[in-house]
Amino acid sequence: MDSDIQKEYESLLETFNTDGWKLYSEELVGMFEQLRDTAHTECKTNDEWQFRRGQLEVLGRLMTYEEFQKAGYDAQQ
Repeated sequence: MDSDIQKEYESLLETFNTDGWKLYSEELVGMFEQLRDTAHTECKTNDEWQFRRGQLEVLGRLMTYEEFQKAGYDAQQ
């Protein structure tokens, strides 16, 4: 593995072990669940529903960021 990529992965892995990252991850899950659970009552039009779907997709990607990076790191080993 390239030394620059190695440093990036190590920095990310270090970040994932902080209390701040854990709090951030919990907040993402809370936002995702709230948006998902209220979509049926808050989204009155198709445009609102499609916008909500986009929000949920972005939050879903952020929620899996740590897992994705760890998998990439493991694949490079």
